[in-house]
Amino acid sequence: MNRSHLRAVALGGLGAIITFGVGACGSSSAPTPAPALPSVVRASFFSEADYYTLAKYNNWFTKATGVPFQWTEVQTGAQVSTLYESNELDIGLGVGNGPISEGIAEGIPFRVIDLFATSIAHQDLVVRKSLNYAGPQSLIGQKIATIFDSNGQLQLLYWLKLNHISPSQVTLVDMTANQTLAAFEAGSINVAYTTDPALTDIQQDGGELESTTAQLTKAGWFVGDMVTVSTTFAAEYPQTVEKILEVLDYAYDYWHTNYGAAAQDMANALGESVANAEADMATFDLIAPATVVKTYLGVPSSAGSLAGALLYDDNTETSLGFIPQTTTLPVIDAAIDGSFLQYALNHPWKP
Repeated sequence: MNRSHLRAVALGGLGAIITFGVGACGSSSAPTPAPALPSVVRASFFSEADYYTLAKYNNWFTKATGVPFQWTEVQTGAQVSTLYESNELDIGLGVGNGPISEGIAEGIPFRVIDLFATSIAHQDLVVRKSLNYAGPQSLIGQKIATIFDSNGQLQLLYWLKLNHISPSQVTLVDMTANQTLAAFEAGSINVAYTTDPALTDIQQDGGELESTTAQLTKAGWFVGDMVTVSTTFAAEYPQTVEKILEVLDYAYDYWHTNYGAAAQDMANALGESVANAEADMATFDLIAPATVVKTYLGVPSSAGSLAGALLYDDNTETSLGFIPQTTTLPVIDAAIDGSFLQYALNHPWKP
């Protein structure tokens, strides 16, 4: 399948320049130019217990790349897309599948280069215990807090549709996770579809988890936390992109081989107890980087499954009225580039 491999293209162009210089000098010992480095890497992140948080907390990105990082915290994938459109973002960490499929359909200039996890358990439905929840139909007439233009809102709307509930039969209230927690504690909200760490905190404050995960998964809804990169940045600084993924591969290993230290780092990064950090970490179904390349992103000789999964989500978003029309499988496939991660796997990094 014809795929977009920005790193190969960028290095191929560099190789042509080097070969020309060697030929002109009549020597094979000409020095290899140092890779171009950006002055800063502008990166977005979500405050969540995914393993990229460990890399951010420990400053591994700058240690590996030699470049300072300018961090922007976001609440939704839509914010990430806006930053890309205005050329204010180079790397997006932890971006959900819904905003990604929507962004690809709208032609926003980014590429998908990594996948962290596929679990949807870190954002779910929680209901105040005193409501005596008796199934989806008991939500009719309720106010439900959720983060608009987020993966969570898409999951909620799709789950309502699966249970034959029209959005007009409930009242959706746009609230960040922290706003939702405060509203729940104040008693002004009894139902929420939100994300960790607020999801865990609400359960500890009288909320009961009413998981939608099994039904959504059975219906075919794919969820993934991914890494995206500006198309321009990937073409100009391929070695920096590779280093970023080398760091993320190390963070994945650190999570699995130094779990106690990782949990403490996560607690410090999120400003919560170690117990809560461990509970949040447990909601992420992490995928080994080698599996990400082979199974999801694909390689030149073998397409991965991610493109088809994103197309399904794209069709679902269209049916929910989030986007006016779907895109095509070739367009989605062209926006997925596994070459950076494949390279990173062959060049491990550690601090």
